[in-house]
Amino acid sequence: MRAEERALELAIRLGAFTAVIVLAGIITLVLTEALPALRRGLGPFLDTVWAPTSDPPRFGLAPLISGSWTVTSLALVGGLPLGVICALFISEVAAGPWQEASRALVELTAAVPSVVWGYLGLSLIAPGIKDLLDLPTGLTALTAAVVLAAMALPTVTAVSIDALRAVPADLREAASALGATRWEVVLTVALLARRGLLSAGLMGTGRVMGETMAVLMLTGNAQALVPAPLSPVRTMTATLAAEMGECVRMSDHYHALFLVGLILLAITLSLNLLAGARRWP
Repeated sequence: MRAEERALELAIRLGAFTAVIVLAGIITLVLTEALPALRRGLGPFLDTVWAPTSDPPRFGLAPLISGSWTVTSLALVGGLPLGVICALFISEVAAGPWQEASRALVELTAAVPSVVWGYLGLSLIAPGIKDLLDLPTGLTALTAAVVLAAMALPTVTAVSIDALRAVPADLREAASALGATRWEVVLTVALLARRGLLSAGLMGTGRVMGETMAVLMLTGNAQALVPAPLSPVRTMTATLAAEMGECVRMSDHYHALFLVGLILLAITLSLNLLAGARRWP
């Protein structure tokens, strides 16, 4: 092995080792800071109100979890099918310059900062939803879901394209030789790539669940135990962003926020592990 190859291999190993160490450090830090809250039991966190400044303080996680669930579910309803459709168009229908331009547009969209998405939502989507549906405010779960669906679209599309391109070309040619129409071939390819498409959906779910700035700007940040799509909600990520900088270090509020972070970390890690699993039907 040449010296250049050994140096490259060493650099790759070092990078992978560093990434594992950093991830382990993050998990350890979050778990350590959340342990004081866990030691007090889950009873206080089963409350239906999050009011850390009340007397006594209340740290109910139910409205935060339900708010996150509502926004994420609404975003995935639109984002996942549209992402797969875009991937099918780019991979199976578009050709030549159209294909390259579409792929470049997806990559460009993925690079847009979340705060820019939030500003676009405040400027365009929130007023539009407010006027169209005659609501008192445009800062609702639906507004955030529309923006999050657009933010998840590049992730879902890019991973889905890779999954579709992994299907051997011989299978496409065989289907065409047997008399299948172009759309029947596309459907066959999609079925053969279902494992990769499912992984794309899980990665898109993690992308939506972990988003912070756009959610903080667009949801209205009002607690609701059973939130409606057209009402303001409060999510876990928005709570962390809004309150972590203001809480007293090592206070009950501080440890409760780390418990919220631990729940988010567990969800996103689980989704990524599921996305990387190979034993899909």
